[in-house]
Amino acid sequence: MANENTLKKISQTTLWIFLLFGVVFTTLQAQVPFSRTFSFLDGLPSQTIYHLHTEPNGLLYLGTESGLFTFDGVRFTPIANPSGVTRPITDLKKDKLGRIWARNFSGQLFCLIDDTLQTFPMIQNNIGKGRGSFEFYVHPNGVYIGTPSGLFRYDFETDTLFHLFELTTERETPTHTEGLIFDPDKKVFHLINGLDAYILDESGNLLKEYTWEGLNKRHFFFEGKVLSLSKTKQPLFETYPKTNCDFGKIESKLKRSIISYWMELDGELWISTSTGLHQLSLSSCDIVQRYFSNYRISHAVRDNKGNIWIASLDNGLFVVPHLEMLYHNFSGYSDKENIVFTAILVAPNKDIVAGTTDGDIFILNPDGSYKSHFASGTRLPIEFLKYDDRNNKVIFNYGTFSYDRDEIAIELSYIGKHLSWDEYDNNLISTSAFSLFTSNTLSTIPDFIKEYPKITYEHFEHTYVLAEGRSRVNFYDAATKTYYLSTDGGFYFFNSSKKGEIRLTDKPIVVTTIVKNTDGLLWVGTANHGVMVIKGDSLVEVFHQNGGLSGNLIKGLQHDAEGNFYVLTDKGLDFITKKTGSIWNITQNLGLRGVEINNFVVSGDDILLGVQSGIISLPTHIGFETIIPTLEIVEMESKGKRLDWRNAVRIPYKQSELTFRLRSVNHKSLGEYTYEYRLLGFQDEWQTQKAQNDLLKFISLPSGDYILEVKSCVNGIYSPTRQVRFTIIPPFWQTTLFVIFVAITFLLVVYLSAKFIIQKLRQREDLRVKLALSQITALRAQMSPHFIFNVLNTIQGMIYGGQKSEASDLLGKFSELMRNTLDFSGKKTTILSREIEHLQNYIELEKQRFEEDEFTFKIQIDKILETERIEVPSMILQPFIENAIKHGLLHKSGLKSLSISFQHFEKNTLMVEIDDNGVGREAATLIRQKRQGKHKSFATSSIQQRIELMNQLMEKPIRLQVIDKKDNAGNPAGTKILIVIPYESDYS
Repeated sequence: MANENTLKKISQTTLWIFLLFGVVFTTLQAQVPFSRTFSFLDGLPSQTIYHLHTEPNGLLYLGTESGLFTFDGVRFTPIANPSGVTRPITDLKKDKLGRIWARNFSGQLFCLIDDTLQTFPMIQNNIGKGRGSFEFYVHPNGVYIGTPSGLFRYDFETDTLFHLFELTTERETPTHTEGLIFDPDKKVFHLINGLDAYILDESGNLLKEYTWEGLNKRHFFFEGKVLSLSKTKQPLFETYPKTNCDFGKIESKLKRSIISYWMELDGELWISTSTGLHQLSLSSCDIVQRYFSNYRISHAVRDNKGNIWIASLDNGLFVVPHLEMLYHNFSGYSDKENIVFTAILVAPNKDIVAGTTDGDIFILNPDGSYKSHFASGTRLPIEFLKYDDRNNKVIFNYGTFSYDRDEIAIELSYIGKHLSWDEYDNNLISTSAFSLFTSNTLSTIPDFIKEYPKITYEHFEHTYVLAEGRSRVNFYDAATKTYYLSTDGGFYFFNSSKKGEIRLTDKPIVVTTIVKNTDGLLWVGTANHGVMVIKGDSLVEVFHQNGGLSGNLIKGLQHDAEGNFYVLTDKGLDFITKKTGSIWNITQNLGLRGVEINNFVVSGDDILLGVQSGIISLPTHIGFETIIPTLEIVEMESKGKRLDWRNAVRIPYKQSELTFRLRSVNHKSLGEYTYEYRLLGFQDEWQTQKAQNDLLKFISLPSGDYILEVKSCVNGIYSPTRQVRFTIIPPFWQTTLFVIFVAITFLLVVYLSAKFIIQKLRQREDLRVKLALSQITALRAQMSPHFIFNVLNTIQGMIYGGQKSEASDLLGKFSELMRNTLDFSGKKTTILSREIEHLQNYIELEKQRFEEDEFTFKIQIDKILETERIEVPSMILQPFIENAIKHGLLHKSGLKSLSISFQHFEKNTLMVEIDDNGVGREAATLIRQKRQGKHKSFATSSIQQRIELMNQLMEKPIRLQVIDKKDNAGNPAGTKILIVIPYESDYS
């Protein structure tokens, strides 16, 4: 069966040979520098770019159809245009003050000042308005401007325009200036207007005149010569001074080109044209290189990190990270549009063998250029390529092939996903369902293998199943005679003395590739745990993403002669040094972010990367270039106000919301870098944020001194640390002077408060004393000798009159009154029921002074009042009743009546009404005046004084109202007293 398959496949060799040599292309056509394209999908504002300028820090300026923009590797930032001017910008040049000058196609000149393009009316009024187009040159002395009317110099330090040279010619005045060229060696200008050229010194003095052969040219100064090349479709190359060079080769190659711009890149002469970017050699008078031949190229520059930026008029912006980094496109050698390389092998003769996703196999020269190719016919991916030095063949998953000179012999037979063999020609085969051990010779099979199940597989006589499940890769270690194989379920080993599984702690390992290094250790790439170093069946070391590896999914491994390892992950190509184990991300410096690398091979001093639609080749050294990141603080802002961060900044506390804008230009990393910062005085720990966020914001910082430290990190390499020192000025209430003022004020307030409290306590004590005196006065009034004499005299008269029982009752009332009076004198309040009882006793005793039935009284109590629970001020009502009897009723003739009522007035308030039908206050006053020298009663003024004293100690005051009653004729008819007393108050 095997022989039949072999013959069948060999019979197809003619077809493969035809495919090998059916089409021939030159190396130049298949190899171009690798480049990245930026378009509107990346934020590029316009696909039409006229001119480029790069700063020492790598910042790129773009003059486009839509205006002026900057690019820092992450974002395109627009520059504000003056109002009323056209947007297309070109001819970007820098002056000694670091400002960018530019012009538009409407004859206007601009300068970039404070992030805005500004115009100069004084310049425009002299060089514009119908005077035709102009050329300008930025010189240390100022901006020199060549116009059809002569040479001007604008002094940007004094803002002055000088007309250095006035052009007069016998020819018809040209409408535009074609060139203003400066010779730095001779320090002279070449002013070119049409066919005429003038050599002028820096002061505008005419030194010489010469002429050109044709109009509409582009002029450039290079190696001591003014170069001229026509912009038309019939190019004409000239130099001044003349040379003996025959430029026929250049003219013939550029005859269909429209010239855009001259450039000097690293000492080489380049021109951008409608047919690409061309490198010229004046020594050979020929075009040396041509790139981007299918694009209209307008300009190109090289930045500080070696990137070449190329502007086009239709297709946006290109960047070439390295001219030595070549992209090999082999689509022209196949009927397939997209060729994706999945496996790469370096043959012993240094040829490169590469397999694709469509089952094609390409054979490339050692430099990566096309040599031949054939199709396997499977249309399925080539999963592995392995050189069989036993039979001088290349093995792949669907068979083998060998080639000698122009002949290729192919044998197609499915082998599996991976293949290894031992010294006895036994094979380890990984398939999508099994891990197999195969042999055609039973005697060479180890005994421990024979214990496994045996099956029939392809043309092998003896096949054993070592493991079931999807198998990925296998390996045989001849030194230890150990077989290794990997499935989706784990990583296993077998030898004559031991077998088992190698695990990462308690986790199974899924292996993608196995390589043995120069020290006899196995380096194992895994699907999710990085790279593991294994000795026998023991895990020695692990390299993973947290330790610096670009990713944990390993797609390929290869070591060099010194034992260092190249590691391909799903995120890039890394290099691990043997001595230190340090990791270097190679692709970080190559501008390959986002480019999927399927496989790779290191061949001599070159690295080849299998990518979408081709292969990228590059010298190994450019992957190890150390690029120090740049970092600058663009602006410091506080609530919309820009601050000069270069000097120590003092910021009012109300403006402590700060924003810092950062810029770190790292084009090769394509935004794959970070900012690290810390604010000393606020936080000492370093914080990290991605490059896409270039703002640092601090909100409501407390007052104090701060130092902001910022740095950027690319591929583990840090930029110099930038510092900003600033102070948040404390508010006035946090200043020392204010603290002293507050302390003094506090002490003063404490002193005054203490003094006030002491004064209030003294006043309160005085009130207590006065109140106590008033109580004594009230007591004295109630126990006056005149009152006691009258009562005792009445009792004596009753005894003499034989009214012993009445005298005994009256004496009991009198003793009860005296006892209550003495008891009340020691208290501030008394229960209302006892107060009413006391008043009733007093009235009963006073009634004895009147004739029988001459005096009546009544006491009424509101039912809502709980007299047993209400407390009222003691000895406050009796004086009013005494006045009513002694001064109102006693002097009245006829029936005398007294009415006392206790009523609920409002919440916790009692109203007492004392109503008599006496002679009234006026008559009582007259009678009292006639009795001077006799007993003085407790007057109303004394009662009011006592109430006022009590009110100063109470939460609610006692209110008093005296009403003089009148009859219908207006005569006095008695007195009514209303007393409102709160009964739940603190009388203390």
